[in-house]
Amino acid sequence: MSMQPPILHAYTVASADDSMSNNSSYLALWKARTAAAPSTNSTRRGFTLVELLVVIATIGLLVALLLPAIGSVRESAMRTQCASNMRQVGLAMLLYTDAHGGKMPGTSHTVSDDEEAWIDLLSPYMEDVDIIRICPLDIYGEERVELRQTSYTLNAYLTTEVGEDERCIDRDLMSDSQTMWVFELGDKKTSQYLDHVHSFNWFRIKNILFNNVYEAVSGEIDTQRHGEGSNYLYADGRVEFIGADTIKSWCEKATNSQPGPPKAVFNFVLPNPGWPPGGE
Repeated sequence: MSMQPPILHAYTVASADDSMSNNSSYLALWKARTAAAPSTNSTRRGFTLVELLVVIATIGLLVALLLPAIGSVRESAMRTQCASNMRQVGLAMLLYTDAHGGKMPGTSHTVSDDEEAWIDLLSPYMEDVDIIRICPLDIYGEERVELRQTSYTLNAYLTTEVGEDERCIDRDLMSDSQTMWVFELGDKKTSQYLDHVHSFNWFRIKNILFNNVYEAVSGEIDTQRHGEGSNYLYADGRVEFIGADTIKSWCEKATNSQPGPPKAVFNFVLPNPGWPPGGE
């Protein structure tokens, strides 16, 4: 077995010691430089309290600005959906009257026990009738569907519930573009008799004398279902959004009434202005 000379062995050990010493020096130097000049890529700094408060305030301001806009968009969408429902009801009414010689369908007060009221008579002319018959903002919508009722209520002047001298139950004899057919029912609890309103009572002389016409109107229909107004279906099938202020102005007593019985500014629920023939 060969033996390493003592001198060479000592040199080898010394070299190894020098190498380890140099490595340790390099490592210590690298750590010192790293600690003294940290990389900008690895630097992280949290929000200060002031910055955090500014961010929170900005978010709060944005939410406050967006909420009214979101509410307005939702309200507009519900109003549009309701108007679409009423147009489909109007189309079904036109198809029904065309198929029945212009005759209007009856209400829950005028049909016999074995007959259906107007909204169900229109069912064959509508798809998804249980959706169309309900306004999306009707709080009693689900209950009305179960009872086969509707959010939309018929003008009784177009039914046999009114006397022959006032009513018009033949669409061919009325002015379609000026005759209101269907209103939006007020927030009343469900009843089988709410498929029509007693519009013939709204413009009674007593109500006109005491300026109670609008009170009578708003007691049966919702004049502000969609914000400042509601949708109204005319006999020609079109739907108009009319503001509650306009309806109220129509209900107010005329300031320049001629001698004789008091008259309102505009009895908008008559089958059409001038019906019956020769009347006012």
